[in-house]
Formats: sequence, structure tokens, C-alpha cells
Amino acid sequence: MYNRPYDSFIRKDLANDIWTPENTDAYFPRMFGYIALSESDALGAVNNRYLQDISYLRMKNITLGYTLPSKIIDRLPFNKLRVYFSGENLLTFTKLTDYIDPEAAGNSVNLNSPSTSANRSTAQTVPFSKIYSMGISIQF
Repeated sequence: MYNRPYDSFIRKDLANDIWTPENTDAYFPRMFGYIALSESDALGAVNNRYLQDISYLRMKNITLGYTLPSKIIDRLPFNKLRVYFSGENLLTFTKLTDYIDPEAAGNSVNLNSPSTSANRSTAQTVPFSKIYSMGISIQF
């Protein structure tokens, strides 16, 4: 929002707390495109006002399975039956807003450096995809 006036994505938490003449105690400065693109402009000064804790805990993958006991399998026409559930990216615990992926934010994005403005959007992503799968493995 501070580097391109044509950005179409405005976060809800940002939109509700931007400086306006009616909201002078806002957390974020007023929106004005291109002011963050060079170190000599209004938002070029390095500061720690918006410093965030990017620590996180994420459940990347979990697989749970159950193999039916042989006393039940003996009554069925197969040798082994296993039911399983697998999930990826099921939980993420972080203090960051939902719009920032902590893994991307922690890599090489320096939000205070105008020279990396092309990389800033890499930390702001769509919500991390959650993948669920279930299955049955049958051996004859």
C-alpha cells in the first residue's frame, strides 16, 4: 500500500487503523503511493515502530493410521486393511496477522529496505493451504 498506488489488496487490520484526519491516533501512517520506494522519501527512514515477532509453530504434516486387528481381518476376504488420515499445514501459532506467512517473512524480506521493495509482497500471501487426505489400504 505504501509502495504502489495501484495495489488492490488492503488488509482488514490495516484499513481500520490508517491515519486519517478523523483517526489521528492510528497505528499506520496515511496511505500514499510511492513514498516507500526510496530512502530519501517520507517512509524511507528505518524505524522499529512496526517491528513484529515472527516466531511461529506450525504443524507441517501429521499422518494417523489404524490397521484392523487380525481377528477382524480373518472374517474378511483380504489379508490386511489399514485406514489413514493425513493432513498438511493444519495449525500455525503466530502473533503475526493472518495475511503474513511467518516462513516467508523470516527468509530474506527486509521491510525497512526500499531496495528490496520488489520482495516485500512475498511475505504477504494468501492463507497457507491446508490439505486433508484420507485413504484405505487393502492387501489381498
